[in-house]
Amino acid sequence: MTRSITIRLLFLTTSILVTIPSLFPQAPDTLWTRTFGGPGYDVARGIALMEDGGFLVAGTTKWDADKPNSVWVFKVDADGNMLWERNIGRQFFGQWGNSLKPTLDGGFVVAGTAMNDHGYSDVYIIKLDHEARSGWGYTFGNDFENTMGYDAVGTLDSGIFAVGRQTINKASSTVYQVKTFDTGIRMFTNIFDWGLHCEATAVSRTFDEGYIVTGSVRPGGMDLTVGIFLQKLNMFGLEEGFTLSTWSGDQYGNSVQQTADSGYIVAGYLWDISPYNKDLLLVRYDSWGNELWMKNYGHGRYTVNEAAYVEELPDGGFIVCGVTAKRSFDMWVLRTDSQGDTLWTKAIGDTYKEEYACQILALPDGGYIVAGERKIDSRNYDAYIVRLGPEGPISSAGSAPAPPPDFALYQNFPNPFSSETTISYQINEPGVVNVMVYNVLGQVVGTLVNEWRDAGYHTFQWNAGGITGGVYLYCMRVNGRQKIRRMIVQ
Repeated sequence: MTRSITIRLLFLTTSILVTIPSLFPQAPDTLWTRTFGGPGYDVARGIALMEDGGFLVAGTTKWDADKPNSVWVFKVDADGNMLWERNIGRQFFGQWGNSLKPTLDGGFVVAGTAMNDHGYSDVYIIKLDHEARSGWGYTFGNDFENTMGYDAVGTLDSGIFAVGRQTINKASSTVYQVKTFDTGIRMFTNIFDWGLHCEATAVSRTFDEGYIVTGSVRPGGMDLTVGIFLQKLNMFGLEEGFTLSTWSGDQYGNSVQQTADSGYIVAGYLWDISPYNKDLLLVRYDSWGNELWMKNYGHGRYTVNEAAYVEELPDGGFIVCGVTAKRSFDMWVLRTDSQGDTLWTKAIGDTYKEEYACQILALPDGGYIVAGERKIDSRNYDAYIVRLGPEGPISSAGSAPAPPPDFALYQNFPNPFSSETTISYQINEPGVVNVMVYNVLGQVVGTLVNEWRDAGYHTFQWNAGGITGGVYLYCMRVNGRQKIRRMIVQ
C-alpha cells in the first residue's frame, strides 16, 4: 500500500513539474531572416507594418563608394521579399535615416540627418504618404552648427515633431526639437540645455496629444555621470515635467513609450567602466515621472548589452530589442512581465558576423518583426530583418484587462464644416466639463463648455462664424483627464 502511494505521488509531482513551464511565455521560433543591400553600407533603422500586411523599412545606404550616403526606404511583403526600394536625398550630400514611424493620417515619417552646403549637419524630416511613394522632405538647423535628428512622431494636426541634438562646439551639445506644419514648414523650435552634454534620442506621443522625450544628460562641473532624462511636453511644445535619473555608472535612454496606465517606460543601457560592462536597462515611471523601478540585464563583466527599442504588450509586459555580446555581437530580444522580470530572451546571429537590432514590432498574429543590421566586415553592412513567430502559452496571471475609459470625446460632425458643427461626448462620472478650441499655434479661440455635467451622453452645436478657415483642435477636460480631436473650418 505504501509503495503504491509513493509511486502515485512521484507521478503527480513529475506531472506538475512538466506542466508548469507551459504556463509561461516561451521564446518564439525564428520564421525567416532576410538580408538586403550591396557591397557597401546598408542598414535598417526602423520598420512599420503596412495596410496590406507587408513592411516598410527605412535606414541608410551607400551603394557606391564614390557617392555619399542616402536615406534608404524599401518595402517587403509578409514573407520578407523585397517589392521596391527608393533612395532619398540630395545627390552630392550625405543623408542618414535614423527612425521610421507611422503617422496619424496613415502615412509615415523618417527622422534623420543631412549634410548642408556648409559642411555641417541638419535634422532631416521626410514625410511619406500611406504607400510611401510621395511626400516631402525638409532640413532644420543652423548653417554652421551640427544638428542631428534621431526620432520623430506624427501630430494631431498632421505635422511632425522631431528630436535630436545640436552641437554648440566640440565640448558641449543641447537638446534640439522641431515641430512642423502639415506642409513641412517649421512651426517652432525648442532648445534645452541642462548640462555639458544633452541629447534627445527618442520621442512618443502621449494620450493628451503631447510628447514624452528621453535621452541623456551629462550635467558637467564636478558631476561627470551621464543620466537618463524624461521630459513631458504639451502639444505646443511647452515643458510640463522633467526628471533626471542617475545611478552608479552612466545611463543612456534610447527608447520611450507611454504605458496603458499613463506611466512611461524607457529602454537604454547602463555603462560601468570599472570593470568594463554594459547592461541593457529598463526604467519604469508613473504618470508624474516618479521612478517605479529600474532593472538591468546582462551577462556579467566584460560584456555588452544594450536596448534600442521597447514596446508595451497587451498583458502589460514589455518586448525589447537591442544587442548582446560575449564573444560576438548578436541581435537580442528580451521579453519581460509588467514588473520587468525576464520571461525569455533570444539571441539571433551568426558566429562569424555581427548583428544589431534597432526596432521591434509586435504583430497581430502574436509574433514579432525585428529590423537592424548585419556587419559582414569593416566595409560591408546589410540590412537584416527577422520574423519571429508567436510566443508559447502565457500564464493568465500575467494579463490584466484594460480599464474602461472614463470618458469619450467624439469626432465633430460634419467635418470639415463652414459654419456650424455638432460635438458630442460621454462621461461615466459627473464633474466639471471644460471644452476649449485652439488654433495650431496654441492660442485659445473659444470656450465652448465650462460647467458641471451629469454622467451620460451630451451633445452641443458650435457656430464658427467669423473664424478663419483652417485646422483647429478642440480639447475636453474632466476630472483631471483630457482628450483632444481635430476639426477643419472651411
